[in-house]
Amino acid sequence: MTIRVHSAGLCGLEGIGITVEVDIGRGGLPGVKIIGLPHKSIAEARERVRTAMRNAGFGFPQSRIIINLAPAYMQKKGTHLDLAIAVGILAGQKKTHANNKTLYVGEISLDGTIRAVQGLIPILNYAEKHGFESAVIPALQQAEVQHSKLKLYTITHILELVTGLPLITYQHLQSFDTLRPVALSSIEGQVLGKRAIEISVSGWHSMLLRGHPGVGKTLLAQAAIGIMPPPSQKEQQAIGIIASATGYVCDFVKSRPLCQPHHSISVQQLIGGGTHVHVGLITQAHRGVLILDELPEFSRSCLEALRQPMEKKSLTMASHCGHVKYPCNPLLIATANPCPCGYLGHPTRRCVCSQGTTHAYQRKISGPLLDRFDIHVSIEPEEKSRAQGSTISTRKITTAWDIQRSRKCHNAHIPIEKLHEHCPLDAHAQNILDRALQRLEISKRAVHKALRVARTIADLEQSPHISEKHIAEALSYRM
Repeated sequence: MTIRVHSAGLCGLEGIGITVEVDIGRGGLPGVKIIGLPHKSIAEARERVRTAMRNAGFGFPQSRIIINLAPAYMQKKGTHLDLAIAVGILAGQKKTHANNKTLYVGEISLDGTIRAVQGLIPILNYAEKHGFESAVIPALQQAEVQHSKLKLYTITHILELVTGLPLITYQHLQSFDTLRPVALSSIEGQVLGKRAIEISVSGWHSMLLRGHPGVGKTLLAQAAIGIMPPPSQKEQQAIGIIASATGYVCDFVKSRPLCQPHHSISVQQLIGGGTHVHVGLITQAHRGVLILDELPEFSRSCLEALRQPMEKKSLTMASHCGHVKYPCNPLLIATANPCPCGYLGHPTRRCVCSQGTTHAYQRKISGPLLDRFDIHVSIEPEEKSRAQGSTISTRKITTAWDIQRSRKCHNAHIPIEKLHEHCPLDAHAQNILDRALQRLEISKRAVHKALRVARTIADLEQSPHISEKHIAEALSYRM
């Protein structure tokens, strides 16, 4: 008799259904054979399950066992199927029952305890979409799936497959915020930098902060996450799916991700991919902030690899289960010194770099990449003024985001064909733009970005039209 147990695996950020078929024969030499294109991690499951069942006191059938993983055309990876295989064998021995409307997911250790798996949230999303009523999941991961509509049972040891499984009660779960962002009010002075951060966050505009060491570039970049409105439920789900697929096991996190990689990061670590496709840091920072501190110190290959994701806001990669699409729409904020020593043009410190060294350093950031930053700001060391409270900025940003919802996107993502509709200029503003085009050598892309930034500045003032001062300020961030 063949026992069918439903489980699932992970393909990119999507769950994929896998049916585990277990047949315990009455003749032939004892042994376990797994078929259906199993990866080595799954082929090793037979030893994990065999040892765990013996250590739990179940014993193991002295028969020929065939385990088929359907569909057979697709290679299966990961340790998600351990629990389903154990359920199939125990059901074949009449020691438990495999419910046809239940999904079983979990890794089994040699002593029978159930370990966490990657990608539990997208796997449960798959189960919801395909009509499953319940799921059995590792008890270690109950906190990260509190928004699932399924009836969820937790399991800590395979003995519970026989003794009974506890149902999750969500009232005992608590959300928590793992980030400690820098408060904007804690940064002295830097009115221009704070204004630029406010505009950047309000319209989701990428930004490059230039300045000498110690002027507060990195602190301003880190403060951006603290003035953002909290993520919506849809954004929480997207952030949770990525965190789950990346292998983070934690309570449901309400905050936006903040990623700041070291400049020695590789292209695969930043963008993703590789032989065993993994989620890159640009995807892990989706709907949060990605800070590239000291941008010229990153490898040229890393910087050039950013160009397409900055435009498309998504990545498509080939994996064992086909082509998978990863979202990558973080707010990108980069910082840069004017030269390797950092003191070129400083009012009191002397630069020790040669002209050739400085030019080589500045050439590390290509023109096409520079052109993709919406806002360029130079932070001066002598600027001092009273700090602005971050709560004020947050209220203004929330209002600006509410205005942008009618456009179905952030201002930074307004399509070119919609620019004239969403970015109407009055006569004075159009005159300033025309004069800027005549005097400044700026690309068409830069003009479009300036219009989008001006639209954000107008939204912060709740103005339906872009005025003279709005376009003038927006153009100042392109010089």
